[in-house]
Amino acid sequence: KTLGGAIGTMVLFSLFVQSTEGSTFSIIPYVCPTATGSVAGIVGAGGNVGGVVFLLMIQQWSYRQGFRVMAFSVLCCSVFSFFIVIRGHAGFFCGRDSNEVSERINGDKRSKLRGAEEAYEHSARTTSETQVPSEPIARTSAGVNVYNHPKEAY
Repeated sequence: KTLGGAIGTMVLFSLFVQSTEGSTFSIIPYVCPTATGSVAGIVGAGGNVGGVVFLLMIQQWSYRQGFRVMAFSVLCCSVFSFFIVIRGHAGFFCGRDSNEVSERINGDKRSKLRGAEEAYEHSARTTSETQVPSEPIARTSAGVNVYNHPKEAY
């Protein structure tokens, strides 16, 4: 019932709307790679049609009834997202990733792991190659030992 609450609600709602639109448009290149522009146009036009239809519906009915129908429509349509099948990728309930997709996913995991292992080995090499004195060169007033470490150790 306050302006701040209304703005906060609008920002939160907008965040989810933009996320939903982004996920919808991210699927477009997979639908028909040779006609991505046409599919994007159809999806965009569908969004405009939905906006006009719901606006007209809310004008004819009460706000409460119009928003209930809109919410029910969104819930019913969102169920269909479980049945989206993208060629070469596993669906939510069935199918398997193609060999190419599986190899790319597993290859990415392996390359990240390989990179982490190489970084660890490099740090172990540079640490073991550095001569670290075993005796401190000074002692602070607080009793902390000070060592003369070469800069390459860091």
